[in-house]
Amino acid sequence: MTTCSTVHSDSTPTRSAVCARWVSISGNANGPAFAYMSPNFMLVVLLRFHGHGKSHHEGGRMRVRARKVGVGLAAVLIAVGVAGCGGGGGGSGGSHAVQFTTAPAIGDAPNARAPLVRVLTFATDVPTRVEATVSDGGAHTFTVTSQSLTTTHADAIVGFTPGRDYDVTVAAIAADGGRVDASAPLHVTTAALPATFPRLDVHIAAAGVVEPGFTLFGARSKDGKAAFVVIIDSGGEVVWYLDIATSSVARLLANGHVVTILANRTAIEEVDLLGNTIHTWYAAHASDPPPPGGIPVDVFTFHNEILDVDGGASFLTSSDIVQFVDDFPTNENDASVRGTMVPVLDEPVVEFAPDGTTLHTWNFLDILKPTRIGFDATQGLPVNADWAHTNAAIVDPRDGSIIASLRHQDAVVKVGRTDGALRWILGNHDNWEGFESFLLTPVGEPFAWSYHQHAPQLTARSTLLVFDNGNWRASPFTGQPKLLAPENHSRAVEYAIDESAHTVRQVWEFVHPEQLYSPFVGSAYELPATGNVLVTFGGLCTVDGVHSDDIAHCRGTARLVEVHHATPDALVFDLEVSDPDPTAIGWLVYRAYRIATLTP
Repeated sequence: MTTCSTVHSDSTPTRSAVCARWVSISGNANGPAFAYMSPNFMLVVLLRFHGHGKSHHEGGRMRVRARKVGVGLAAVLIAVGVAGCGGGGGGSGGSHAVQFTTAPAIGDAPNARAPLVRVLTFATDVPTRVEATVSDGGAHTFTVTSQSLTTTHADAIVGFTPGRDYDVTVAAIAADGGRVDASAPLHVTTAALPATFPRLDVHIAAAGVVEPGFTLFGARSKDGKAAFVVIIDSGGEVVWYLDIATSSVARLLANGHVVTILANRTAIEEVDLLGNTIHTWYAAHASDPPPPGGIPVDVFTFHNEILDVDGGASFLTSSDIVQFVDDFPTNENDASVRGTMVPVLDEPVVEFAPDGTTLHTWNFLDILKPTRIGFDATQGLPVNADWAHTNAAIVDPRDGSIIASLRHQDAVVKVGRTDGALRWILGNHDNWEGFESFLLTPVGEPFAWSYHQHAPQLTARSTLLVFDNGNWRASPFTGQPKLLAPENHSRAVEYAIDESAHTVRQVWEFVHPEQLYSPFVGSAYELPATGNVLVTFGGLCTVDGVHSDDIAHCRGTARLVEVHHATPDALVFDLEVSDPDPTAIGWLVYRAYRIATLTP
C-alpha cells in the first residue's frame, strides 16, 4: 500500500510531496511487524518493550503491536535530513562485505525542549538499513530497525527514558543481507527530569486491563513558571516530554504532531516528535507581535480549545469577543441589580482552515439568552463579564453539528454547523425563560445535572460523556444554597440524549472513592479498545488539606484515573501529578488523552 503526504521541517523551507508504503519487517514469535517507509521519514516498529520503573515511577511489561503507521513511542526511528535514499545494494551471487565509511555516532537531542530524543549517524559504502538495539543493562531493552536503504544515515531514536545509561549496538545491513556491526556499543546517558518537572506518583497500574498505549497530558505549574507536554507509558514512566514554558492546553493531532495553545492565548503551535515547530497560527487582532512565519487567524485570542476536524481539514477553537448587553444582571445574589450596555465576553466557537481562513463562527450571545447567567458569569466586571467561558467544542459526526460546553452557563449546547440554529440545551432549567422548548427533559433515576463542566465527548454508543466539575451545584436567583468545596465532588457522567423526544437520561457516572473535587479543568474520555474511561481530575484544589473553591490560592494537584465502564466501577490506573515541594502552589493538568501511538 502506498500513501502520499506533505512534509515540512525547519531545515527544509519548502514543502514537498512524500510517498510512502507499508513493508513487512522481520517479526518474532508474536507475529510479523510492519514499517512505514518514505524517503525522508521513517517510523519503525518496536517488537518488544520491557518497562522498568525507578524512584517514583513504577514499571510494567508491555508488548507493542504494529498498528496503522508504526507503533508506540517506545521505539521509533525517524530519518532526519537524509541526503538521499538509494535503491538496491550489495553484489550479486553473494552478500556484500559492507563497510562503514563514517563510524556510527549518537548525537544529542536535536531540540533542547524535547531532550529524550537522540540522533544516530553513520555512512556506508553501499546502501544499507539500520538495526540498533538499545539496552540499559536491565529490563529496558528494545530494537529499532529501518527498511529504507541509503548510504548516509541520520536517524532519530525515540524511546529513551530519563536518568539512565544505555548501550546502543548498531548494525548496517545491505539489501542482499551483507552487514557490518559497529566494533563497540555507543553510550547514551539521558539526563534526569528537570528540577521544575512535576512529581508523578502511580497509585494503581493494573497491567493487562488498562487501555493499551500511552497517556499524553499537558501539565502547568499554577504559578505559571513551568509547563510540559508529557507522555508516559502504562506504568507511569516518562518516555517523552516537551518543554512548552507556560501552557497546559495540549493534544495530539491526527498527523501525530502535538498542538498547544501558548500561554498568552494568542498563538497555537504545532510541533513534531523531534520538537520542531511545524506551524504556528496567531490571533490577528492580538496586540502581541506575530511569530515568524505565523499564519494569521481572524480572532482576538485562542481560549481553551484546539481540535482538528476531519483529519486536519479544519480546526475548532474558542475565542474572545466583547458585546454590550442591556438589562444584564450584575449581581449574582440580586436579580433586580441590572446594567445597561454592560460589556459581556462572548466566547464563540470558531472553525478555521489550515491557511487561517475563517470557515464558521458561532456567537453564543446571539444564539442563547444573553441575560441568563450562572454563578461566576459576572466575573471580570466592570471590565467585562465572563458570561460563557466556552471551554470545549466537538463535531457530532451524525449530522455535522457543533456541541459546545459553556462552563459559566452550566450548559452543553448543540447548534447547527451551517445554519447556527440552536438544537438543544443540556443543563438545569433555571432562568431560561423564552428558551424552554430547547431544554432537554430529564427522565429516569438517578439523575443530576452537570455544573461548570468540561470536555464533552460522544461515545461509541452515541451517548455524551462529560466531566462534571460540579462548582456550586446551584443557580442564581433560585434560593438554592451553594454547595461549597468541602462537601462537593466532581465526577464523570454519561448522558443518553433522545433528540426526537427531547429527553435526557443519566446512564452512568463515576465518582472517585476519595470524593475528589476539581473546581476547574478536567476531562473524561471513553477509550476505544477496552471501553474504559480515562478521567482527569486536573484541578484538585486544597487549602490545609481541605477541598477549596479558592482556585487562585489553593495548592493544586491532579489525578489521572482510568476506570472500567462497569458496575461496580473498578480503578485500573491512578496517577497523581503534584509538586515535590509541599509548600509550593502546585500543578494542574488541563486534559489527558490515551494514545495508541504517536503516528497517524
